[in-house]
Amino acid sequence: MHFNKLCGICIANLGLTAYDFYELTPIEFFEAIKNKRENEKALADIQYQTQWEVTRVTLFHLYNMNPHIKKPMKKIEQVFKLPWDSKKEMKEQTVEEMLSIFKKIQTVIKRNSKGMKPKKKKKGISKKEANRLQQEAWNTHKTNSKHL
Repeated sequence: MHFNKLCGICIANLGLTAYDFYELTPIEFFEAIKNKRENEKALADIQYQTQWEVTRVTLFHLYNMNPHIKKPMKKIEQVFKLPWDSKKEMKEQTVEEMLSIFKKIQTVIKRNSKGMKPKKKKKGISKKEANRLQQEAWNTHKTNSKHL
Protein backbone atom coordinates (compact mmCIF):
# COMPACT_ATOMS: atom_id res chain seq x y z
CA MET A 1 0.00 0.00 0.00
CA HIS A 2 1.28 3.46 -0.88
CA PHE A 3 2.49 5.62 1.99
CA ASN A 4 0.26 8.58 1.04
CA LYS A 5 -2.78 6.27 1.04
CA LEU A 6 -1.94 5.23 4.62
CA CYS A 7 -1.69 8.91 5.50
CA GLY A 8 -5.19 9.46 4.07
CA ILE A 9 -6.56 6.56 6.11
CA CYS A 10 -5.01 7.98 9.24
CA ILE A 11 -6.36 11.48 8.60
CA ALA A 12 -9.88 10.28 7.70
CA ASN A 13 -10.30 7.57 10.35
CA LEU A 14 -8.22 8.76 13.27
CA GLY A 15 -8.52 12.51 12.87
CA LEU A 16 -4.76 13.04 12.89
CA THR A 17 -2.89 15.61 10.88
CA ALA A 18 -0.40 14.63 8.19
CA TYR A 19 2.41 15.77 10.47
CA ASP A 20 1.14 13.48 13.27
CA PHE A 21 0.94 10.58 10.83
CA TYR A 22 4.53 10.98 9.68
CA GLU A 23 5.64 11.07 13.31
CA LEU A 24 4.04 7.64 14.01
CA THR A 25 6.01 4.43 13.89
CA PRO A 26 4.42 1.57 11.91
CA ILE A 27 3.54 -0.23 15.16
CA GLU A 28 1.84 2.90 16.54
CA PHE A 29 -0.09 3.34 13.29
CA PHE A 30 -1.41 -0.24 13.20
CA GLU A 31 -2.23 -0.18 16.93
CA ALA A 32 -4.17 3.07 16.46
CA ILE A 33 -6.18 1.54 13.59
CA LYS A 34 -6.78 -1.65 15.61
CA ASN A 35 -7.94 0.37 18.63
CA LYS A 36 -10.29 2.44 16.45
CA ARG A 37 -11.91 -0.74 15.05
CA GLU A 38 -12.32 -2.26 18.53
CA ASN A 39 -13.99 0.93 19.77
CA GLU A 40 -16.37 0.98 16.79
CA LYS A 41 -17.28 -2.68 17.37
CA ALA A 42 -17.92 -2.04 21.08
CA LEU A 43 -20.14 0.93 20.21
CA ALA A 44 -22.08 -1.15 17.67
CA ASP A 45 -22.59 -3.90 20.28
CA ILE A 46 -23.90 -1.38 22.81
CA GLN A 47 -26.31 0.07 20.23
CA TYR A 48 -27.52 -3.42 19.30
CA GLN A 49 -28.16 -4.33 22.96
CA THR A 50 -29.88 -1.02 23.60
CA GLN A 51 -32.28 -1.53 20.69
CA TRP A 52 -33.26 -4.97 21.97
CA GLU A 53 -33.68 -3.67 25.53
CA VAL A 54 -35.96 -0.87 24.30
CA THR A 55 -38.04 -3.40 22.36
CA ARG A 56 -38.38 -5.63 25.39
CA VAL A 57 -39.30 -2.76 27.73
CA THR A 58 -41.92 -1.53 25.27
CA LEU A 59 -43.51 -4.98 25.00
CA PHE A 60 -43.38 -5.41 28.78
CA HIS A 61 -45.28 -2.18 29.38
CA LEU A 62 -47.72 -2.82 26.54
CA TYR A 63 -48.60 -6.17 28.05
CA ASN A 64 -48.89 -4.91 31.63
CA MET A 65 -50.97 -1.84 30.66
CA ASN A 66 -53.88 -4.04 29.64
CA PRO A 67 -56.52 -3.94 32.39
CA HIS A 68 -57.84 -7.35 31.36
CA ILE A 69 -54.63 -9.17 32.22
CA LYS A 70 -55.20 -11.38 35.24
CA LYS A 71 -51.55 -12.12 35.86
CA PRO A 72 -49.19 -9.29 34.85
CA MET A 73 -45.52 -9.94 34.21
CA LYS A 74 -43.38 -9.09 37.20
CA LYS A 75 -39.95 -9.30 35.58
CA ILE A 76 -38.98 -7.80 32.29
CA GLU A 77 -37.09 -10.99 31.42
CA GLN A 78 -40.45 -12.78 31.16
CA VAL A 79 -41.11 -11.07 27.83
CA PHE A 80 -38.17 -12.78 26.17
CA LYS A 81 -34.64 -13.63 27.19
CA LEU A 82 -31.60 -11.89 25.76
CA PRO A 83 -28.14 -13.45 25.63
CA TRP A 84 -26.66 -10.88 28.01
CA ASP A 85 -29.38 -11.23 30.69
CA SER A 86 -27.63 -13.87 32.68
CA LYS A 87 -24.41 -15.43 31.54
CA LYS A 88 -24.71 -18.15 34.19
CA GLU A 89 -28.24 -19.42 33.73
CA MET A 90 -29.10 -18.90 30.09
CA LYS A 91 -32.02 -21.19 29.37
CA GLU A 92 -33.11 -21.14 25.78
CA GLN A 93 -36.76 -20.34 25.20
CA THR A 94 -38.80 -22.88 23.32
CA VAL A 95 -40.80 -21.94 20.26
CA GLU A 96 -43.99 -22.59 22.22
CA GLU A 97 -42.95 -20.13 24.94
CA MET A 98 -42.16 -17.46 22.36
CA LEU A 99 -45.45 -18.01 20.52
CA SER A 100 -47.37 -17.84 23.79
CA ILE A 101 -45.80 -14.50 24.65
CA PHE A 102 -46.39 -13.05 21.20
CA LYS A 103 -50.04 -14.19 21.25
CA LYS A 104 -50.52 -12.45 24.60
CA ILE A 105 -48.97 -9.28 23.21
CA GLN A 106 -51.11 -9.49 20.09
CA THR A 107 -54.22 -9.78 22.26
CA VAL A 108 -53.20 -6.70 24.23
CA ILE A 109 -52.60 -4.71 21.06
CA LYS A 110 -55.96 -5.76 19.58
CA ARG A 111 -57.80 -4.81 22.76
CA ASN A 112 -56.01 -1.48 22.98
CA SER A 113 -56.91 -0.66 19.40
CA LYS A 114 -60.61 -1.40 20.06
CA GLY A 115 -61.15 0.85 23.05
CA MET A 116 -59.91 -1.61 25.70
CA LYS A 117 -63.13 -3.64 25.57
CA PRO A 118 -62.80 -7.36 25.04
CA LYS A 119 -64.71 -8.66 22.06
CA LYS A 120 -67.86 -10.56 22.96
CA LYS A 121 -68.04 -14.09 21.70
CA LYS A 122 -70.74 -14.79 19.18
CA LYS A 123 -72.85 -17.82 19.60
CA GLY A 124 -71.88 -20.54 17.20
CA ILE A 125 -74.18 -22.32 14.82
CA SER A 126 -75.97 -25.46 15.84
CA LYS A 127 -74.57 -28.90 15.06
CA LYS A 128 -77.42 -29.50 12.67
CA GLU A 129 -76.63 -26.30 10.76
CA ALA A 130 -72.91 -27.14 10.74
CA ASN A 131 -73.61 -30.61 9.31
CA ARG A 132 -75.88 -29.13 6.66
CA LEU A 133 -73.22 -26.58 5.61
CA GLN A 134 -70.54 -29.24 5.55
CA GLN A 135 -72.70 -31.51 3.37
CA GLU A 136 -73.49 -28.61 1.05
CA ALA A 137 -69.79 -27.79 0.70
CA TRP A 138 -68.98 -31.43 0.02
CA ASN A 139 -71.67 -31.69 -2.65
CA THR A 140 -70.42 -28.50 -4.29
CA HIS A 141 -66.89 -29.87 -4.27
CA LYS A 142 -68.04 -33.15 -5.85
CA THR A 143 -69.98 -31.28 -8.55
CA ASN A 144 -67.02 -29.02 -9.36
CA SER A 145 -64.63 -31.98 -9.44
CA LYS A 146 -66.79 -33.80 -12.04
CA HIS A 147 -66.60 -30.83 -14.40
CA LEU A 148 -62.79 -30.77 -14.33
